[in-house]
Parts: sequence; structure tokens; C-alpha cells
Amino acid sequence: PRPTPRPTPRPVPCPQIPETGCSVCGDGKVVGNPDAIFTLTEPQLSCSILEEVGLSGEIQLDSCARIPSQPEIDVCECIECVDVGDATPRPAPIPTPIPTPRPTPRPTPRPTTRPTPDPTPIPMPNLPQPSPRPTLPLTQPPTP
Repeated sequence: PRPTPRPTPRPVPCPQIPETGCSVCGDGKVVGNPDAIFTLTEPQLSCSILEEVGLSGEIQLDSCARIPSQPEIDVCECIECVDVGDATPRPAPIPTPIPTPRPTPRPTPRPTTRPTPDPTPIPMPNLPQPSPRPTLPLTQPPTP
């Protein structure tokens, strides 16, 4: 069986460092093991207390700047942090709507009967047959 991979750790936000304070792990890093004991100071401090003291400015800046290069800081397991700055959270993007399928076409109406192959003659009205002679006298002579 294969070993289970470690889960990806969530990014840790970097703390705001005041002008008089410093990060004991160095720029862009924070303490990853807060309960470990840092032995370079007298009295010995937990890594979380050491970090708080550094951020509050209780360690002189020139001394604090040397701590990240000391091997004793390794017990604190310093980890990278993400600078969030003063950015305000942005609203989540509006999700795009799920596309709807094209509407299906309406069914074709019931087909009509097959067309007649040969057209039929146009029906003619029943007209009376002309009479052999005029029934009324002509009032005007025919025009040539």
C-alpha cells in the first residue's frame, strides 16, 4: 500500500509588524510550532511567546534581526506566511447560470392526405346554353 500524501496546509496570514517590532522567524515567516521551547534566551521561552515579544517590540531590533539565522530557531518550525496587507475581502464572483438546453421543436401537425398526381380541370359553372334567336328586339342597329 502507498502512503497517504500529507494534506496541503492552508496559507497562514502574516501578522502586521509595527515599526518597533520584528518577526523572529524572518520576513514572510511565522512560528509553526508554538509550543516548542526556544533555548537561546534567558529565561527560555515558548516559540509563541518569543514571537509575541518580537512583534511587540520588546526585543531590540538589531538582536531580533539575528534570530532567524540562529540554529536554535529551528525548534520553532518557522513556516511561510501570506501577506494579506490591508486588503478587504472581495465578494465572491457571481456564478454563471447553468445553460438551458435548446427548446425542442414543436411536433409537425398530422400530415394531410397525399396530393393527387394529376390535377383535375377547374370546375366550370353551369351556364345556360344560348338560345337560337334573340328573344328581345334590338333597339339599335349592330355596329359594323
